[in-house]
Amino acid sequence: MSKRVKLLMAIYGMGSRPFTLAEMCVAAWESDRAAWGMQGYEMQYPDNKRIEVTFYGQGFVARGIVRKLDESRWTMTEEGANIARKSMERNQCSF
Repeated sequence: MSKRVKLLMAIYGMGSRPFTLAEMCVAAWESDRAAWGMQGYEMQYPDNKRIEVTFYGQGFVARGIVRKLDESRWTMTEEGANIARKSMERNQCSF
């Protein structure tokens, strides 16, 4: 599973409540510590930069998967939730 799909699933798993980037990073890391852990400390600490690079670089915002609510909070859009559900069914990213 690609990191883009892993991050999409982690965000989807947080439910419909608003989240901060820090909360997203922890949720992603908790879902797959080997993929999202800090090099050399994978089981102890998330690598926030790696997660945020995937978040911004893979089009989560530009494609309408998530939207910014205010200065520090984000939410998954209904379109994002639909894409996540389709991705789960196919086991691959639909965006």
